[in-house]
Amino acid sequence: MPIPKPERFARIPASVYKDKSLTITDFRVYCQMATLCINTNIVSIGQRKLSEIAGFDRRNLRRSLESLGAKGHISRAINPISNRTVYQLNSTVFLATAQTPASYPKSTGLRLVEKRKSKL
Repeated sequence: MPIPKPERFARIPASVYKDKSLTITDFRVYCQMATLCINTNIVSIGQRKLSEIAGFDRRNLRRSLESLGAKGHISRAINPISNRTVYQLNSTVFLATAQTPASYPKSTGLRLVEKRKSKL
């Protein structure tokens, strides 16, 4: 009999849970990202892998990430070491000390990404 994988859990802030403007897709993407946060507010995962985990195609995932970012639940940042995009969950639930989203890059060493213009 195979050994089952350990269950993972996520802390979901009330600000996300009670946000009626989020779609179920947005909420599921946030939950998957929160599951990947361990002792931090940073999720270092590519969109392809995140779309596989969440069970959505990449276009719907991108739409949800943009929606979550526009509503202030997440921020995109650049890891200066690998120069890859990472996501920050903007709730103080994920931090040991209460910080504002504006202070995250200073405390983590990440650069915030400016909103890119759509190529459509």
